[in-house]
Amino acid sequence: MMRKFKLPAGLIALLALLFISASGFASTAKSGTYVYDEAGLLSETFISQLNDRIASIRDNIQSDLLVVYTDDASLTEARSAAETIINTWVSRGNGYGEKHETVLFYVNMADRSYFIDEYNDANEFRLSYDEIDEIKYTVEEDLRRGSYDGAALDFTTLAEKDLKPGFFQRVWSWILMGLLGGGAAMGIARGSHNNVTGVPISFYRRREIEDRGSNDIFTGTTTVVHRIDQNRPPQNMGGGHSGGGPGMTTGAGSSGHQGGGGHF
Repeated sequence: MMRKFKLPAGLIALLALLFISASGFASTAKSGTYVYDEAGLLSETFISQLNDRIASIRDNIQSDLLVVYTDDASLTEARSAAETIINTWVSRGNGYGEKHETVLFYVNMADRSYFIDEYNDANEFRLSYDEIDEIKYTVEEDLRRGSYDGAALDFTTLAEKDLKPGFFQRVWSWILMGLLGGGAAMGIARGSHNNVTGVPISFYRRREIEDRGSNDIFTGTTTVVHRIDQNRPPQNMGGGHSGGGPGMTTGAGSSGHQGGGGHF
């Protein structure tokens, strides 16, 4: 007689939680849509414009970027929730290229947690832990100030910068910029852009980030300018790579995943 295999009750509960946690995203996730706001924090105009921005840089950075805001109190583990969201995304045939490269910015207002997760089928990750920590530090500052659109925009900007093309492509870009000449060209070569208007930003130890209202975030009209001094010890960061609580430390996750998060 065949023996029935019974899963432990705790494992059943965990699997049920993960299914429920993905169900909200699974019901709305579709190819070509990269920004999801289940918490009602972003304007429709901002969502549309940021989604277009991500779609426009997808081939250049060879990665999908996902922004998911939620307020689901059932999600108590940010890393597990983030990985489940990406797994759902990839299972639907999304992700860039054969390795389904995807980087997610996940925010849950229910417990004020956030997580940056990179997925790659072959575990050939393109973001360093330091780069993930830089993104974490920047978006956490935004989230603490209630700048939810600013956090989504800064995530996109920094991810675009860090997911840069190969070495020889970068050298060719520098040569081209040198031929063009001028400080503006060098600024573009050394930095990135903070919005779809192409305004260059240089990322150094002290970086100036421009915050814009949801209606003028892509118009180039600066409403607030603040400086983030990266020499200052970040909040929620301990020795080594950033902390933020159990499961939040930047590092490897389940197969195909790496990332880190915190609370704000």
